[in-house]
Amino acid sequence: MLFRSTLSMIDSVTTPKFTITAAPSAKINHSIVHDVVILMSDEEQKALKEFITSAPENAVFVEYGCGGSTCLFAMHMRPSQHLHSLEHNKDWFLRIREVLSDMTISGDVSLYWKPAAGGKKLGYKIGDQVHTFEDKDFRVYGSPSEELAHGLEDYIHGTDTNIDWAKVHCVLVDGVARGPILAVLRHKLPAGALVLLHDAGPRQGWYSWAVDGLYTVHGLIDNMLVLEVPQK
Repeated sequence: MLFRSTLSMIDSVTTPKFTITAAPSAKINHSIVHDVVILMSDEEQKALKEFITSAPENAVFVEYGCGGSTCLFAMHMRPSQHLHSLEHNKDWFLRIREVLSDMTISGDVSLYWKPAAGGKKLGYKIGDQVHTFEDKDFRVYGSPSEELAHGLEDYIHGTDTNIDWAKVHCVLVDGVARGPILAVLRHKLPAGALVLLHDAGPRQGWYSWAVDGLYTVHGLIDNMLVLEVPQK
């Protein structure tokens, strides 16, 4: 099930633990696809494309956190491949849904809006700007507070979706609550499935508890950590 040709792109030495001491310096390429900024380096975008195009004809992908990567999936999937993308933020969910409606998509894309419990919006702060601040569950992008899992159970578990977890080939984790998602995926995914953890390089302390001893670590492609579900 592994896409071995793509794994050869990894420069880091494979280790049994998430103990890479220094993340490579990855220049973020703010490329734009259909008016959506892709916050991935050139190498990360290239790798994601390779994971998609080298996957089996009927591959099933899952994505946590829709955005520019969703557009990349939509552009490069084959007709019989399927992407399930989960998003907790309604405004961003609606934005990506609108963008996809204007794109030519060869495969199937299912978008799921999974808000916080009770339908409340979570409060996020980017710099000095507060976004969707309607309750006191306040979190900050780019800080450990975005890892808080409470209220996001439906998002983390993919509740009430059409995802057949036993058939998933690859998951991109690029949203909030990434550590809890990694812990849950370990028990949902089949052996050999890949998990791509974005922004892993500079945030090792956030995620190591959910990686060490649970996954086979293949290494980093810039700041995207490639993990594999081991035999159970």
